[in-house]
Amino acid sequence: MTAVIAPLTGMCELLHVPYLLTFLTMGITISSTSDLADEINTALNRLTGLLCVVFFVIHGAAMDLKKLWVAGSVGVAYIMLRCTGKYCGIYFMANAYREGPW
Repeated sequence: MTAVIAPLTGMCELLHVPYLLTFLTMGITISSTSDLADEINTALNRLTGLLCVVFFVIHGAAMDLKKLWVAGSVGVAYIMLRCTGKYCGIYFMANAYREGPW
């Protein structure tokens, strides 16, 4: 699987194509057409953590903090509301499934 992911990432960088969209398309295509979808999903589940780290490192390194300053209060409000929404969503769902310490 890594033999497919590494070249695709390189091609996306060269062609300036969003690789997240490429990987989503690849996943949908493989899971819809392959007889080995279960085995492929098992192999990808082992790589998911690594791929998430790579995704966030690449996008974090490409982030331009000056644009956040230009966005001003709207940008800050967006980040604060997004963080609040994520926290509340996790809190309420964990509470609903009784997965939290409460």
